[in-house]
Amino acid sequence: MSPKGAQPDFVETVVNVRYAETDQMGIAYYANYLVWFEVGRVAWCKAKGFRYADMEARDKHYLIVVEASCRYKSPLISKRTSL
Repeated sequence: MSPKGAQPDFVETVVNVRYAETDQMGIAYYANYLVWFEVGRVAWCKAKGFRYADMEARDKHYLIVVEASCRYKSPLISKRTSL
């Protein structure tokens, strides 16, 4: 458990998968995960007490992605679809 007032090392973010982000079987298209990673990065910055856009504009600091990868352990299946 973190001390009271401590900033988290990670954050949990809920992303609603839209129909357009799935294939005909209701499985999320793999390339969308990179977009969702960005949602997580923005949430992490907010949890740390700053806005990414403000950091860029005010401080001229940027969080540059030099490499990205992920391992797909199971498909993300839309709740609207029954297989």
